[in-house]
Amino acid sequence: MYYCDDLEIKAIERVLKTKKLFRYQGKDVETECSQFEKSFARYLNSKHSILLSSGTNALVNALFSLGITEGDEVLIPAYTFFATAAAVLELKATPVVVNIDKYLSFDSQDLQHKVSDKTKALIAVHMDGYACNMNSLTDFCQTHNIALIEDCAQAVGGQYQNKKLGSFGAFGCFSFNVDKIISCGEGGALSVNDEELYQKAFLYHDTCNQFGVTHKDLYSIAKFSGKSMRASEIQGAMMNVQLDRLDTIIADLKIRKEFLDHRFSELGFEHIPAYDKNGECFTTTRLLCKDAALVNAMVISLNNLGIKTNSPMLRPAHHIWQWHSLLPKTQHKFDFLPTIDILSRILLVHVSLDETIEEWLEKIKRIHA
Repeated sequence: MYYCDDLEIKAIERVLKTKKLFRYQGKDVETECSQFEKSFARYLNSKHSILLSSGTNALVNALFSLGITEGDEVLIPAYTFFATAAAVLELKATPVVVNIDKYLSFDSQDLQHKVSDKTKALIAVHMDGYACNMNSLTDFCQTHNIALIEDCAQAVGGQYQNKKLGSFGAFGCFSFNVDKIISCGEGGALSVNDEELYQKAFLYHDTCNQFGVTHKDLYSIAKFSGKSMRASEIQGAMMNVQLDRLDTIIADLKIRKEFLDHRFSELGFEHIPAYDKNGECFTTTRLLCKDAALVNAMVISLNNLGIKTNSPMLRPAHHIWQWHSLLPKTQHKFDFLPTIDILSRILLVHVSLDETIEEWLEKIKRIHA
């Protein structure tokens, strides 16, 4: 979590004093949760958003609402947090894992190889705050008549060609976990434009609301039994404050990342290219090293300087070899050696807002290869 202070405390205190912690408080009553949903949809230039209990549930909800079920296949990248695969498995569908390229996103050749007549969706994961190639993926999904879902868990506020991430696909899925760009400790959201998909997603996220007065006029679709993925008013209140902070957070991260990038360029490091450098979230500098030994040495050196640094190979549950055993056995571990070869040479340096800009610059000056 980047910024959190008295504003969040006062927002939560205000809700606690009302003793109304439940997100529904009657028909046409604006609550913290509904206010956030409207504000977040406006921010993304989407018609609707839904505040949820987690980013994983956002993915599950999107897949369910699109009709993904047993026997269907969903394309996902080999470099992603396990939640992306877990959401597909939750619906008894098959996650088909695609190797990554030099952008740490879908390798286009492997993507063409992995699509089949069973493929029903593709999840574009904007890892480390960097956008995928949304023009290419949108065209790919249209060509193959499959649904596009965006996993924006690590990229809330990011853009691709001046369009907000999460507004390209049928659904945008967001996480507000404690280590995300904006956070309420644990939470998530969906963005969606299609009215029928919105109704399905809202009913699925809270199956019992179809019987209450607050949303009895919402539905024109056939009713069904869903789940409970609701957020509370405490989460809604905190997210309203956090959303107001989002653009400032990204602007502050950008200033600091530019200093960091410049320093590594001076030292001769190769930066991982970005599909839209101006649209990134500026949370991470991604560097390609000559070998894993240099990565390991730099991880130790930079962490000793107080600069949070790691390798994708060390991040829990963030790549295919860590969660391969939970996949169908037809996808062999060694099929993903190209991904592991790339990730083993990647250095991830995280941008911090915990220090003053002067303290951050002093740390940057002390970096040596």
